[in-house]
Amino acid sequence: MAWLTLNGKVFNAMHTPAGTNKAGEKFGDKDRVQIMVEKRLQNDEVQFALIDLTVENLSVYRPLVGQLVSVPVGAYVSGSGIQFYAIKGEAPEVRE
Repeated sequence: MAWLTLNGKVFNAMHTPAGTNKAGEKFGDKDRVQIMVEKRLQNDEVQFALIDLTVENLSVYRPLVGQLVSVPVGAYVSGSGIQFYAIKGEAPEVRE
């Protein structure tokens, strides 16, 4: 069982192309899934956010576009924000 789980609707599943930035660093060439999540604010309003996840196997997520899922994730700090990634070997669970 994962310590952190991201819950939301699968919005998109895609493969990002490889590239090189001006400093010569390589980027991209990864499978990614976009999950639309709800964030409850202090005044009880709901704010929607699109979270990008790096995933191991894109073919698992493509049929789930438009469905509510729970995805076991890990997290790390990047700059001033938190980034998430799907845990390898863990499958998303479809929710109703």
